Amino acid sequence: MGPLWEPDAKRSPSFQAPESAPRSPAVAAPRSGPCSRRERQLQVPGTTRKIDVAGIHLGEEPSFIAIEVKCGLDGRIQDVPRQLEEYLDIFDPDGGGLRPDVAESYSRVCTQLLALGLDAPDPRHVTAGMPVEGLVVLGEYNQRSRLLPRAHALATTLSREMYLVDFQDDDYRIPPRGEWKLLGQSSSPT
Repeated sequence: MGPLWEPDAKRSPSFQAPESAPRSPAVAAPRSGPCSRRERQLQVPGTTRKIDVAGIHLGEEPSFIAIEVKCGLDGRIQDVPRQLEEYLDIFDPDGGGLRPDVAESYSRVCTQLLALGLDAPDPRHVTAGMPVEGLVVLGEYNQRSRLLPRAHALATTLSREMYLVDFQDDDYRIPPRGEWKLLGQSSSPT
């Protein structure tokens, strides 16, 4: 399965973002792993903003995951919990799960991708009311930075739980849900 996001050379020239710098890791999910096909730069309903990555986590209970990627020296890491909470409030405004219109739209996209012979989640896994989770993915994070502790502190003041995955080696795949760390639980990156 391809990467969640790729260096600028492989992307549309109209999109330039710090997390797509040439040295950024390619965050991928195994074909038979816990995270199914993802979409990158997904339009957030009702806004002009785009979330870095969205996908379906196939655990005991499938969930829609909204993912923000921060790499290297990206100073925005300290504010990412608030940004991700805003997205979670849009996808799941009342805590009752994925909005019906978003589920219908994403399910339709999955059906179309499969009909074209492309990799996509099984549309039956995309349902209104499914849990919505927030995940921050760190790639090539500067271990000397003091900004991640600020993100952890901010996360403790917010109403939604969100999680963290920090890639420290060359395996840039989203791990099983049990390996995600609760953001706000620790001020250390690992």
